[in-house]
Amino acid sequence: MAISQRCRFMYRVLLCLSFFCASSLVIAEDKPLLYKVNIKGKTAYLFGSIHIGQADFYPLPRRVTEAFSRASGLVVEAKPDNEHMVRLLQKYGRKPYALDERTALVFEQYCQDRGDFCATISTFSPWLQALQISLMRYGALGLSSQLGVDVTLMEQNGQRPLYELESAEEQLALLASFSEAIQWQMLEESIKASDEQMLLLVSAWRKGDARLLSRLIKSQLSARFGKTQAEDLPQKRNMSVKVNNTEDALIERLLWQRNQTMASNIERLLNAQGLDNLFVVVGVGHLVGDRSIQSELIKQGASIKNCWQEDCLSTNH
Repeated sequence: MAISQRCRFMYRVLLCLSFFCASSLVIAEDKPLLYKVNIKGKTAYLFGSIHIGQADFYPLPRRVTEAFSRASGLVVEAKPDNEHMVRLLQKYGRKPYALDERTALVFEQYCQDRGDFCATISTFSPWLQALQISLMRYGALGLSSQLGVDVTLMEQNGQRPLYELESAEEQLALLASFSEAIQWQMLEESIKASDEQMLLLVSAWRKGDARLLSRLIKSQLSARFGKTQAEDLPQKRNMSVKVNNTEDALIERLLWQRNQTMASNIERLLNAQGLDNLFVVVGVGHLVGDRSIQSELIKQGASIKNCWQEDCLSTNH
């Protein structure tokens, strides 16, 4: 399956939703999070990814590649919307704001030797400017969205069906829905985040360290949005859990609410006639914390096995 440049851009967008980076670290034995889901006699493998990568990620660990090879279809967060991507970016990514004073100082310093690049992104919304800056920084570390786990698995999926848990427009609309203040903080953090911070997340991903990943996500959200007021965050009607501060509200919107929807859609796909043994790949941030996708699936009656702790590939398990 060929992946176009617009398709690859869609998976760069996922970086903003999952807050993950990649690194040049080499881990002796990668164990990225992998779970086996059984619900009403149907099976799905649930795999946590990051959306950029490097050559030494591949081949993925044997347990992952074997589970993937057995699947009758691949499920991703959102299928690339090549046909409508230009329109969607025009709708959600082309709303520039006047720089606030603090961000202006940071941005001016960053752009001193990057004038052409900064002029190119100046017409973008701040969240999209932040994304472009992050990608440039990742590139300097030898990282590429073209080697992202999601994109790579789609290229390897062959003729098997491809399903989605959300849509490209839903994801773009979410990023665009944040207030001007939050978007400027996204831009500032994309410039100021240290290389060490960027490298630590992927090390935790490669090790499958769920506790560390959960702490790192909360830490990054606090760094990015700690000065933001809760009322600046986009709200959703009938939020299932009352939130008391900005960090909780942000996690609720970016992760927990989406986890509920994704879990329901996984169950819906498994219940569809003729569908079984699906391979589901989502940003690893959706698989950590006490309201992860696995937790939501358990509420729906699913049994879950950690494939690094139990034999989840045997047909007897």
